[in-house]
Amino acid sequence: MYIPRPRLVDLYTRLIATSTPTQPPLLILTALTVDALCAVRILTALLKRDFLPHTLVPVAGYADLQAAGERLVRPLRRGTGGEGGRVICIGCGGGVDLGELLLGLEEDGEEEEGEERGHGVEVWVVDARRPWNLENVFGNDSGGRRERVKDGRVLEGYQGSRGGVIVWDDGDIEREMDEVREAWLGLRGMPEVTEEDVALAGAEDDREDRDHGAENDEQDGESGSSQSKRKRSPSPVDDDSDQHSDDERPRQRRRSNSSVPIPSSPGGNPFSNQAASPLPDPAIKSPPPRAPSLRQQKSHLLRLRRRYESTLQTYYDAGTWTSDPVSIMLYSLAEDLGREDNDLLWLAIVGVESIPLSPFNLPLNTANSSSHSRTTTKQSLIKTLLTDEVHRLNPPSLSTSSSRSSTPALRLTPDPPLPLLRHWTLYDSLLHSPSLAHALQTHRPAGLKRLHKLLAKMGISLSESHKGWPHLDPEVKRTLGERLGRLGEWYGVGGLIPDDNGGRGGKGWGFVRSWGWGGEWSAVDVAVVVSAILDIGSQTTSDSTTTTQTTATLSQRPHQTLTPPSSSPTTPTTSASTTSNFFTALDALRPHPTKTSNPLTPYLPLTQNLYRAINRTGSALLTKNSIRNLRTFRLGVIKAEDAGGDAGVFCQPGALGRLGGWVWGALAGAGDAASGGLVLACLDAERSVWVVVGLGGGDSDAGDGVQKKGKTAKDKKQRAEEKQRKLTEKATRKAAREAEKASRRRLRRDRRAANGDFDSSDAESSATESCSSISSSSTSSSTSSSSSSSAGKGSRKAQPFRNPFPQAFQAVAEATGARVRLDAFEHCVVEVRKEDLAGFLEEVSLRGLG
Repeated sequence: MYIPRPRLVDLYTRLIATSTPTQPPLLILTALTVDALCAVRILTALLKRDFLPHTLVPVAGYADLQAAGERLVRPLRRGTGGEGGRVICIGCGGGVDLGELLLGLEEDGEEEEGEERGHGVEVWVVDARRPWNLENVFGNDSGGRRERVKDGRVLEGYQGSRGGVIVWDDGDIEREMDEVREAWLGLRGMPEVTEEDVALAGAEDDREDRDHGAENDEQDGESGSSQSKRKRSPSPVDDDSDQHSDDERPRQRRRSNSSVPIPSSPGGNPFSNQAASPLPDPAIKSPPPRAPSLRQQKSHLLRLRRRYESTLQTYYDAGTWTSDPVSIMLYSLAEDLGREDNDLLWLAIVGVESIPLSPFNLPLNTANSSSHSRTTTKQSLIKTLLTDEVHRLNPPSLSTSSSRSSTPALRLTPDPPLPLLRHWTLYDSLLHSPSLAHALQTHRPAGLKRLHKLLAKMGISLSESHKGWPHLDPEVKRTLGERLGRLGEWYGVGGLIPDDNGGRGGKGWGFVRSWGWGGEWSAVDVAVVVSAILDIGSQTTSDSTTTTQTTATLSQRPHQTLTPPSSSPTTPTTSASTTSNFFTALDALRPHPTKTSNPLTPYLPLTQNLYRAINRTGSALLTKNSIRNLRTFRLGVIKAEDAGGDAGVFCQPGALGRLGGWVWGALAGAGDAASGGLVLACLDAERSVWVVVGLGGGDSDAGDGVQKKGKTAKDKKQRAEEKQRKLTEKATRKAAREAEKASRRRLRRDRRAANGDFDSSDAESSATESCSSISSSSTSSSTSSSSSSSAGKGSRKAQPFRNPFPQAFQAVAEATGARVRLDAFEHCVVEVRKEDLAGFLEEVSLRGLG
């Protein structure tokens, strides 16, 4: 089931009204992302104000989600002795059937279907990952027929005493999924129909037609004999005989296959020889329309089923993408309840700003962001709304006085969104900015020279650029965005710079929170640091002294689909390090209005070391030509000599994904990126597994305005000219063959005419061959034109935001039997046994990403 976004406040109000001291505490299962952590902070703040007890459990993947279901959720079911309860999944659960994985309904044969009360466990799903598992959206209603639910939509007055799964709609379900809903609901009650069923139905219809035809023949024979008897009987008066025959005619049986022409209009065409049709006698009733045969019904059902299945398959095969952040969903709930404040608004802003930083959410060809597609997406619209909220909750008087007070206030800043700009030197922030690194190609010596030239043109000396933000010249800090704006277009980084007018549109503006003497942090920097804590936690890079490894073990099953098996003794659960990382990151997001230091400050060196490790390893992969171009994607294998002491860092999926985004952006900035995507693999030596991440998959030119090098454009032009030349030569050779055939046919006809042998078959065959030749020629040309147009159309409709690697990885794992674990909520992350990697990647390359 799903609940529309405007009615979320009703769901929360019902939670408050039905909560009792005897009920078990509310269970919150949350994913390990910055967006999910911000949403959890907002939700727990609301629950604390309403004195609602709750339990918070982090889950790192589907195995953890299933373990939490077995240990915490299923004991709440009424069928197992519980009294029901509520579970909220934040940032997880939307892509898997929670009725089976979390509640275990399929395992028990859905025993609650006959119960009047149901199982009583209500699961709320707040997830931004797409596609949805449609069983959660339109089904999972605990079996029985519900009141106040129509076609999966929760209506007003819904009580929810029976339990079930309710997903929070961000608006996309009601706006964009009408066709998917029709297909899912249509298939739900449709019987199975196959081609064999249609053939059997046709045979049955033929048998009935033969029996019916035999009965008609017997009736026609009896009618014909009686008519012949009447014709042979003597008639004393011809008029009486004629009158008698006229009276009998209307009662004669008319055959249904009569060949009498039917006019197109009652009076016929006056310019044709067709006679006018008399008006039908109202006393004669037309036979009722014949019902469709069994074969027709089966055929229609089969066509309908295939159309529905194709619709659902298209939805699931579209790849993975991200919808509205879950933090903005929870902030909308707080706003509807009238409880918004700066603390909750700041958490929503950090959650929204974390979405573009993740390589799993955006196309990875953003070498030039001057025409970035985010300006026309939900991201810019949401930032505009957040900008209005900042102005509403932070009047100018409060914002100007916050620098001397301990009261936290939010404000907008025109500073460029460079990483850790206020906590690093200006040079390091520019050097480690992914957009600048991609545009300037700073991993090469020539790129570093371009960076120095850019600083010189901005009027900033190298010595000045190596100062930290507090020690920079105030004039440089005030005009940094303006200086970069003047030169950004020349260097391909114009999209980094905010609007020149400083208006309230919000495009390019950053959000900053000030704690007076406690300093100020930008939302981007907070998201970067919290993400680093979640990705590597206590694990450090080669710049530090110690390195810790995770202790999760790979399942011994041959392969594991997106829904892990229910009984697997080696299925990993949330490790102690993962739990520690989660609560450390959650504590770093706490509000601290009276503190003189920010809880994020101790983790600044960790974040800076992660950026340095990405720069070092990415530069080594590119300069050593370690990125191979395979059939449908590019492949990079991280070796110990490339990563050095950083190899243990990139065994973590988050850090490996960041590295993949950096490498892919650098390839796109050099005009050297293939359109298939990028796969990076890093060996975890302790567990003897490869951590594999697949990124991209869209058109490398889509949505980013990346201009290819002149050499690439020249190569494309040469390939197009060569293709056109080959097509011209082929057409010329074909025309020559046709002319030679025509000449031989003409000579043959002349010779036969001279001998007096006239035969029209040659002319007919000649005409037939000519027509077929023209037809085939036109068909081939139309086919080529249609294929080219469809190719162009496909390129125009390419959706670079959708990642096709999850479907490819899962299909190959199921087909090859490779020992692969697909457990992460980010489905493009897999773990492959050390000896199975080569075969796995080869099969992915051969199968393609379509």
